[in-house]
Amino acid sequence: MIIPTRDEGEVLETCIRSMVALASNPDQINYLVLDNRSQERVTQEVFDRLAKIANITVVRVDEPFNWSRLNNVGASHAEGDILAFVNNDIEMQSQNWDSELRAALSDPSVGAVGARLLYPDGTLQHVGIVLGAVGGRPIHEGRGAPATDDGLLGRWFSQREASAVTGAFLAVRAGTFAEINGFEERLSIAYNDLDFCFRVRAAGLRVLYHPQIEATHYESKTRGLALTSEKIAWDDEEFLQLFRIWGEACQIDPYVSPCWSFAAERILPEPRPISLKEIEQALSGDPLMENHRRKISARSIAASKGRARGHDRKRPPRRIDATTAP
Repeated sequence: MIIPTRDEGEVLETCIRSMVALASNPDQINYLVLDNRSQERVTQEVFDRLAKIANITVVRVDEPFNWSRLNNVGASHAEGDILAFVNNDIEMQSQNWDSELRAALSDPSVGAVGARLLYPDGTLQHVGIVLGAVGGRPIHEGRGAPATDDGLLGRWFSQREASAVTGAFLAVRAGTFAEINGFEERLSIAYNDLDFCFRVRAAGLRVLYHPQIEATHYESKTRGLALTSEKIAWDDEEFLQLFRIWGEACQIDPYVSPCWSFAAERILPEPRPISLKEIEQALSGDPLMENHRRKISARSIAASKGRARGHDRKRPPRRIDATTAP
């Protein structure tokens, strides 16, 4: 478990204690805490208390806050075959969450797993990310809905593929993380989780929303919410950066029907007019995964042709002994 933090010791303690208490195999979990310039004395006291109940390592990172950079540093220090990136303001609610997570990532077709997150008042905060839904921007599906609401066609309680999941709780195999080169450090605060999930899909792997892993998210306790004009401008710039990298893929969601309409963060069953382009996009499947499949197919064909040519070149010339030839 890789957890960036800056002070907020009690928040971090709640996070780790909840995961330890509800894990099926707590002794097999290592907690790597990235201390990003904490100053409060109580923070060290929390580290000392947590060391008595969990396998905890604290790595101090004396750099300006950069979520992607911090988690890449954490991954470089981590051991084990699964990396879970967790905000310090998460409180786990699901029993045996670690077994659920390991089972999900045992499927080689799954590249990343995200959780069902609730606000402290019990309403939904995240049941997957939907692209291009409102004003062309990504949204947390279900935000603010009652926790008992199962969403359209029961999708909020169903384990399913999503275009992306939030980095507040995001797990991946260590091998996959290395293969796609970790988090994009140019996206220091926002949309780094989307970029990561896009690269998971571009590698031909699935992003999975897992509702059996549920946690309360006190949301941005360390950094604060993006409500000031400065933070909103920063958020807008990072979305533009994401768009420069991925283009239309930021706004095309292959896991949402083009017939569905949206009201804020809710999918509505009422049909809406759709264009021929939207129909073609829906029929083509996940564009990022399809690009991967085409590349793999092209490489296979090229390799096959290369082997065939190589076989012809390496075949020794046929020698005929003039004395025995007919």
